[in-house]
Amino acid sequence: MRALSAALLGLAVAATPALAQTAHKYDPNAEVTITGVVVDYHESKAKGDHPGLHFILEIPGAPAEPAPAPEPPPSAPAADLAPEAADSQGAGEEASTPTPAETVEVHACPVKLLSQLDFPIEKGDEITVTGSRSGDVVIARVVKKGSAELQLRDAEGVPIWTGLP
Repeated sequence: MRALSAALLGLAVAATPALAQTAHKYDPNAEVTITGVVVDYHESKAKGDHPGLHFILEIPGAPAEPAPAPEPPPSAPAADLAPEAADSQGAGEEASTPTPAETVEVHACPVKLLSQLDFPIEKGDEITVTGSRSGDVVIARVVKKGSAELQLRDAEGVPIWTGLP
């Protein structure tokens, strides 16, 4: 019985790091600026994660660009084309498929800080975020909403609230 308990305890301790979430690190070399619409938000309290406000930003896809028009063969001058051939040339000018919208999770700051600074973030807000991107997560350094701008981290990614009461 004692051996079984020790084995189970050993398994639990060994499995804990594998189950824990790891917080993304701020990488100034991976900094991006993106603009999108807030589609969801939540407060994260997960151990090992960036605690505080996380919001989902939907970045619109690239608009469709028209496909280039086919050029007439060099041997046949355009004036010599039959009327039905000239009409069929426009058929290849369909628009390409637009790029679908993309979503990223933005790790911002403690919820309390946003309320103290009177900078609410709500669904439907258009936000511009500058921060470090790793996959589909951005750690925000600067958040802009309308004409208001909120600096959350310094250029190295150190949170401004570190050491605040």
